[in-house]
Amino acid sequence: MANWSSSWLTFTGEEANVEKARMMFKEMSDKEVQTNLGQIPDFIKEENTDGWFHQIMVDETDIISFEAKWSPPIETLKQIGKEMKVDFTLDYEELGNGLFGKAVYNHKEDELKTYILTEEDFDQYTTDEETGAHTYNGQEYESEYEILELIFEKKHGFAY
Repeated sequence: MANWSSSWLTFTGEEANVEKARMMFKEMSDKEVQTNLGQIPDFIKEENTDGWFHQIMVDETDIISFEAKWSPPIETLKQIGKEMKVDFTLDYEELGNGLFGKAVYNHKEDELKTYILTEEDFDQYTTDEETGAHTYNGQEYESEYEILELIFEKKHGFAY
């Protein structure tokens, strides 16, 4: 059984192109509801994808959320960005696999940058199994995500 990564996607660029990309995700979301199957855009061939989009949520905010098996389909998103002429920022996590990162794509430069936390980053804090409290730099936190965001910012120089 696959672990599911959670992702939050934001498109930026020319407004018409951003809206076109968001509508494509809305159509994939509608199709997923009808078929109960993961989705990829029609212009991407199955053999050229690194994953499918599941549980796609497109609402009135600028953020599109989805899940994927194991890790997000970042290369597929790069193909979408290139095809739709949009940039994107993707925040993602799957803590069971030690996955916490961000991908940023610039379509004009066809440049994809990824920023991740490594096993060593995850080893910087501890969790008390009895209380569920997380300790980082001698301070207790209720949320593991709060710590990971602090570590991410310290490592990469910008907020998660």
